[in-house]
Amino acid sequence: MSVIKAVYDRLKSVPAVTGSLGQYDFGSGNESAIFTVNPPPQDAPTPLIAINQTGGELTGRDRATRGGDVDIDVYVWGNRGESEKLIDEISMEVWRTLDRAVLTVDGYEAPRCLADPPAKAPDPEGYPGYLIRARVLIREVPTSS
Repeated sequence: MSVIKAVYDRLKSVPAVTGSLGQYDFGSGNESAIFTVNPPPQDAPTPLIAINQTGGELTGRDRATRGGDVDIDVYVWGNRGESEKLIDEISMEVWRTLDRAVLTVDGYEAPRCLADPPAKAPDPEGYPGYLIRARVLIREVPTSS
């Protein structure tokens, strides 16, 4: 199961999110700077997005299926000394994209995402950032025996 990949795929598919991001060469040419690791690489251009799974909780189980909430943190990072206006706009688009989204996660049905509005979250080195906390609700697809 890759909930992070589902969040990544959703963000990557929205031009309002990707259009203002820096471009990074992931090995097959430049793409929008969306990373599934936090912190991102040191040489990553800004603005960028970093997605991190921070935990989860088992919320339902019966004989045939399991369900749970997966906690995801999405950071939008900017550059020191630059205006926060652009990363504020990107973080709002990230929130609108994820809140109440239905994501595709192999082996799970109707995964829904609930996201909190962006909160300022600068890092200790002074890079401006916003954090969007999301919870992806998943339920395992029953298999017949």
